[in-house]
Amino acid sequence: MPEEIAVNWHVRAMKVGHWTTVPGPELFWMSNWDEWRQVSVLMLVARSDDGRVALVNTGPGQDYLPFMNAHWARVVREDCSFDVAPEQRVEAILAANELTPSDVDYVICTPFQAYTVGNLPLFHNARICLSRRGWEFFFQNPYPNHPHDFRPMVFPPRVLEWLVYEAHDRIELLDDEHEVAAGLSTYFTGGHHRASIAAQFATARGTVVASDTAFLYENVEQDKILGINESMYETLDAYARFRRADHFVPLCDAQVLERYPDGVIA
Repeated sequence: MPEEIAVNWHVRAMKVGHWTTVPGPELFWMSNWDEWRQVSVLMLVARSDDGRVALVNTGPGQDYLPFMNAHWARVVREDCSFDVAPEQRVEAILAANELTPSDVDYVICTPFQAYTVGNLPLFHNARICLSRRGWEFFFQNPYPNHPHDFRPMVFPPRVLEWLVYEAHDRIELLDDEHEVAAGLSTYFTGGHHRASIAAQFATARGTVVASDTAFLYENVEQDKILGINESMYETLDAYARFRRADHFVPLCDAQVLERYPDGVIA
């Protein structure tokens, strides 16, 4: 048998926007009551040694921002909005990495929310990698009126229509432990949403793991678990696993871009 050649990925984090005002208890369970923070949202752009390209999340669609912001103004507070600068739009991010949507081979989304899946219809060649648990839960949710699963904020209607009618043969439903490609795998984390997963990359600098189950480094490093979590025990299990990675990337922490200059993680 020929020896299997290891494939390394090169991973970069880039900002796709931020929430202007997020309440402390949403970030930290039962604490930080009087605190309001600006919270960034990141996507990952990854390239493998053998020429493949993967993204983790796609940012929100510009056309859907008014609906998203009206929703957050109702359920959080009036000045809570999601802001996206021109250079933070997914097309600009791809261009900054000398890529176009047609160059992308895999798109991984975690969780399913308008700010992660909003630009999926740009990617006509990619495998669309979605949590099997999250996908099934979306269609079989026994708690349809739970505010954390408000359906238009999970999949914008045009995105869901695109997935079902145009991209159905390119959807890859991810099992709890799943190999997407050589050196790229995912695993179920839960905690934040039913569709929350971790994306794991093999790199020359060790294992890089990214997830939304921890918004911030503080969640994992200071044992201050995410406030807006659906299962404390899934969250704690996920954090234990995150700590075993060489590099953990919380997908809502601007500090990632400070710890890794220009967002280059590996």
